[in-house]
Amino acid sequence: MDNIKLQEMVQISFKVGRTDYGMLKIPAGTKVTHQTAAGYDENYHFIDEFEWLDRDPERVAQAKASRMSITSFNALIKSDMMTHGLNVPSDSCVDVAKMRSAVDVMLAASSNRAQLVDRIVDVEFVSHWGEGDVYSSARLDKDLGIISDVTISDNGAEYEEFLGHGMLLDTDGGVIEIALDDANFSNDIFLVASSNLKTAMVEYQQAKEQQACQASLGCG
Repeated sequence: MDNIKLQEMVQISFKVGRTDYGMLKIPAGTKVTHQTAAGYDENYHFIDEFEWLDRDPERVAQAKASRMSITSFNALIKSDMMTHGLNVPSDSCVDVAKMRSAVDVMLAASSNRAQLVDRIVDVEFVSHWGEGDVYSSARLDKDLGIISDVTISDNGAEYEEFLGHGMLLDTDGGVIEIALDDANFSNDIFLVASSNLKTAMVEYQQAKEQQACQASLGCG
């Protein structure tokens, strides 16, 4: 049974025969399947749920202009997706089972930290609110882009205007913040979009190498 979801929002065009549905924005957290009409094929990552189409602002506006209900307006595109499949990039997907396994590894990291030094990074988790920011410690699995083991804080319990979550990487020479998509898998596990993670980790690694160089050789 497939247990795969998008770890980031994907923009992709969808066309079946002469019908061009244009560019679609598929939200993070949407289920994906390897199942095809011919059988199971791990080379394909087909969208496997379609309710997000009924919440898409552009399609809602188009349905309204056509004087149709959004359900009726989306009936054909949903049928075409189910029949023909909408394949999305594999690097935008994550296997939730593997994600859960990685979380278990992180929670046990205190006992085998040496084996995980290249994979697990201590980060700071921040919740932005209109009333202020709340900071917590957390761990990042660089391989899967998973943030977990977030230390729950009582600070900000009375805050009401939620703005978003972020991850802070402290390089000693500065702080890198990565915005987190709130359309994630649960309240205590967060995924970093692969493109954001790659950029941040390059900056993080460069900063660490520069610090190591300065400490050992006095590099400028």
